[in-house]
Amino acid sequence: MIVPLDEGGAIDIVAEARHLDDERYCILVAAGISDDIVAYAAGLIGSTGQIASLEELVVAEAHQGRGIGTLLVRAFERWAGEHACRTVSIAGGPAPGFYAKVGYTRTQAFHFSRRL
Repeated sequence: MIVPLDEGGAIDIVAEARHLDDERYCILVAAGISDDIVAYAAGLIGSTGQIASLEELVVAEAHQGRGIGTLLVRAFERWAGEHACRTVSIAGGPAPGFYAKVGYTRTQAFHFSRRL
C-alpha cells in the first residue's frame, strides 16, 4: 500500500512480517521513499485467540501527524481480523488522544481497546 505523505515523498506499509515464523506475531514497517524506516507496529494474538494486542507503535517525530500511525493501526486491525480476533487492545502509550481518535476506548488507566 502506498500512501502519499506530501509532494516530496510516499510511505510504504510492508505488512505482515512474522516473528520467529510464529503467525501469532505481526510486525508492520512503514518505509519512506528512500527506504528509511519511519514507523513500525508490533503485536501478537493472545492465548485465547480472540484478542490481538498492539504492543508497540512508533512513528519517527519528523513523520508524525501525517496519518502513518493510523495506517499502521488499521493494518494491524486487518491482520487481527484475518486471524479471527474480535478485539484489539493497546496497553500504555504516551498518546491517549491518538488512540481515542482512531476509535479506541480507554478501559483502564493506560489501556485501550476496540471491537473489530
